[in-house]
Amino acid sequence: MGMTQKLRKEAEDRWPNLKAFLQGYMHEDWPVDDGTPENPVDRAVAETPLSALKSVASEWWQWNSSAGSAHDPRRQIHDGLSVNVHFKTSLEARQFMNLVYDKLIVAIRKDEKGWKP
Repeated sequence: MGMTQKLRKEAEDRWPNLKAFLQGYMHEDWPVDDGTPENPVDRAVAETPLSALKSVASEWWQWNSSAGSAHDPRRQIHDGLSVNVHFKTSLEARQFMNLVYDKLIVAIRKDEKGWKP
């Protein structure tokens, strides 16, 4: 099993909701459909039920404390979570994942003040 397959399997096993959430909107057509990486995240948040957003946010927290803490998390994001964005730097990748989390938390806390993963 190659590295890409290992990363995908790990994501499917450990963070299935986060992977599905990102993979469903950050596919190869996002530049045509949405223009910027932020737009499909906004769409995903708007189209996902609150209970699922909570699961995704909780898994994001788990992902961030393990795979997301890698020196350069681009492979974990691209290959593991199937995010089809080619980040030029590890900082861009981290900023994208932080943007995802921020948008999840804002959406959840609209309905549930003070919610924590």
